[in-house]
Amino acid sequence: MPSAPILWKKLQASQRLNPTPVMDSYNISEDATELFRQRLQNQIATAAKRFAKTAARSLDALSGSLIYKDVKSSAGRHAALITELFRNAHFISNSGSLDTTSLQHRLIGILSGDQKLVFELGWGQAKRDAGQLRTPGASADLAELLAIARLISVVKAIELLTERRVKFRVITGGQRFRLALFIRAEMDAAYNIKRQAFARWLSSDTEIEFDTIKSYWSQEEIKARLEADESHGTAPHLTEEDFRFAFFAIDWYGVLEQGNAHDMHLPSSITEALKAQPPAVKTDFIRSVIALTANPAIDIGAINPPLPHELLRVASDWFCEVARISADLYIRLGRITPRNPRESAHSDCPLLLTVIEKAERPDIPCIQLLGRRYGRTLPQHLTGCLQAGGNVSFESLYLIEGAIASLHITELSDAPLGVTTLPEADAITGLSRIHLFEDVELS
Repeated sequence: MPSAPILWKKLQASQRLNPTPVMDSYNISEDATELFRQRLQNQIATAAKRFAKTAARSLDALSGSLIYKDVKSSAGRHAALITELFRNAHFISNSGSLDTTSLQHRLIGILSGDQKLVFELGWGQAKRDAGQLRTPGASADLAELLAIARLISVVKAIELLTERRVKFRVITGGQRFRLALFIRAEMDAAYNIKRQAFARWLSSDTEIEFDTIKSYWSQEEIKARLEADESHGTAPHLTEEDFRFAFFAIDWYGVLEQGNAHDMHLPSSITEALKAQPPAVKTDFIRSVIALTANPAIDIGAINPPLPHELLRVASDWFCEVARISADLYIRLGRITPRNPRESAHSDCPLLLTVIEKAERPDIPCIQLLGRRYGRTLPQHLTGCLQAGGNVSFESLYLIEGAIASLHITELSDAPLGVTTLPEADAITGLSRIHLFEDVELS
């Protein structure tokens, strides 16, 4: 993912590892929280109307062309309208290369019958903070909240275009890739619960549900398919980007707790050094090991109590071995556990969406969860940062310069909802002026 190489390069260029940030806490009042919600709900409604109107105008402009078939029938026209909606570059990254013929054909099949209109997006694993280099913790934050708000605006636009109720399902990837990234099941479940709460807080009348890969594959089936896979061993095509992605994506806290990964035991010297240490020390340990791996010359000086440099070097070597195997497994698991709607435990045969463009499936719209500026970067890898004028940036926590406080909204989460570079009064004002689509005027 794009955030990993940027953070990696920052660490490579650093002489000293900055310590884990200590920030003020802004507790947002109930009144300010309600203004924030109203702002988001208004922007969702406005965006939905704007996107629906744009799709309708685009289809009308294509009148007489051969792009869409059977547009005089209700199913054909509604399918064409939805397809045009998914050609909007404000939230679809493959809008210009979308296979409109196949997409409309699939939609007609759904709309012609009495089945419910269901869309399904594969997105999300609990945040992995990488020693708080990427995020303050594992909880969903402002990045996920705004991504869900954008999804709701798309759902509402489809409902406006079709005059039908729409169901939207998100399939979480944590358990799909558990054998590669070691994401703890309870952490993944908490992440889904939080995102579900965000969706209800934003729109109680929009049907969005969060599920797991178990709808398609049980853990036993995933293991069996992996064992049967012929491409055993580290693939020769693995790149440094693949390695860095896995290195940052692994749940290292879970690995340290388990004491082994890929049948390789954690060196006893590390186990002994971390025994009975508080979570803060383990955070600093992971942070230091990652930094030393990126830049062996970096001055870490961050762990209290200090740990021998040689111990951190041993840990770095072990982490690298684990990450290389994980990178290979991650790619293989993605290949051997596809989502085939006809094999889902759900009987509604959803229309698939993705957050990573698939060259072999140009008929699947690729959603940009954080907007065009951030491309294929995903919320679970980043921290949301509120800035002046209601603008929000999404970056690794380590890269956010000038962050002075974390934002707390009790109604939404007991964890920080993000960070800000603003004084408290300006942050509260900024929440009430937040921009949902940075390149679309929704005032």
